Amino acid sequence: MEKLRINEIPRGTFSTMILAFSGWPDAIESATLAVSHLVETLPAKKFADVNPEPFYDFTKVRPLTLTNKSGERYIKWPTNEFYYFLPLEGDEGIILFKGTEPNLMWKTYSQEIMNIIESCKINTVIHLGALLDETPHTRDPIVTGRASTNELTNRMTWLGIPNSGYKGPTGIQSAIMETCQNNNIDFISIWGHSPHYITTGINPKVTCALLDKLKTFIDIDIPHGELGKLVETYQDRITKAMLKQPNMMAYVRQLEKRYDDSRPEDGNIPTPDEMVEEIQEYFSSQQ
Repeated sequence: MEKLRINEIPRGTFSTMILAFSGWPDAIESATLAVSHLVETLPAKKFADVNPEPFYDFTKVRPLTLTNKSGERYIKWPTNEFYYFLPLEGDEGIILFKGTEPNLMWKTYSQEIMNIIESCKINTVIHLGALLDETPHTRDPIVTGRASTNELTNRMTWLGIPNSGYKGPTGIQSAIMETCQNNNIDFISIWGHSPHYITTGINPKVTCALLDKLKTFIDIDIPHGELGKLVETYQDRITKAMLKQPNMMAYVRQLEKRYDDSRPEDGNIPTPDEMVEEIQEYFSSQQ
């Protein structure tokens, strides 16, 4: 059975892949929304996908029955799609991947991802994830991460992305990180923290925070567009709902105090220009 289905071989220079998975590593769909935003706004072109048949228990990740514009019924299977973007100026492009966390054969699935990484000569993979946390919706989202080397971990901390230090049940991104490490590919995982008391809809604040951190690693403009317009509406809507529940609002105030007390002093955070210069110097050294 063919696992990796390639429709086109991207022609161009690539060094970075950005990926996200729906499911456990994607609270409120904040990470996959970030990749979808990139696919739509850059825009990027689909060139390959992973056959879902070997990797899913369809009683747990159920396909959907939908209808098209003609009213005809069809089945939508779990998707795992690769896209590429090449700037018009001929500069270096990026590979994007948006998938569904598989139930089965994680090592084999990770190797299929690695096949694209190797064919496109990628040297750095950046994973975007999202999790629920005790954090207030009224503050900037917390962003943490981890990386495959101590050098990258230190650079991420310097950029305001502290090491999460997480230990426990893991997701497919860790299996892919291990595969990347075994093949000498740098791997960075960036996680946006979403308020645990909001579990429906989308959280555009977390998605925009992920995109902002991503900007420090790739030399491509990423406008927020419509997502940016949704941020203020999102915060106002949640705050108005909280005001009708005094106990909940009191809890949010506690989270705000904890958040404010834990924030680093401004003097410890590099300027945007310093961030860009440091990251460009690092990635230039990897080529």
